[in-house]
Amino acid sequence: QDDKELSVDASNVILALGGRQEIPNYGSHSDKIVLSDWAQTDQGVQQIRSKLQTSKPGNVTIVGGSHSAFTTAQLLLDRFGEDELAKITIVHRDPIRVFFETQDEATQVNYFDYNMVQVCRETNR
Repeated sequence: QDDKELSVDASNVILALGGRQEIPNYGSHSDKIVLSDWAQTDQGVQQIRSKLQTSKPGNVTIVGGSHSAFTTAQLLLDRFGEDELAKITIVHRDPIRVFFETQDEATQVNYFDYNMVQVCRETNR
């Protein structure tokens, strides 16, 4: 919840902030933070690779629980080998929600907990 405080002890943190991609001021810890939109670029991948080389084992914590968090985790799994990336931890505030384009798509894979709250008001997806 918004009134709770979270402490993350990590050498490498990726903030998956969705539409708000701006690093909050964390003082001397700001250099440990990479935003998820940057992490998904070639330059971001290079920056993460550099950070992982200086912090063994290569552990990454992703803060966020929606599309950008899981997309970034998958990108890291695809781009880095086990010798570079030891563990990914995703820290999220709310239960993870699965997203589908339509309710029919959800039903096709036997996901029945789909409801209109999961539909974007702007895109209707």
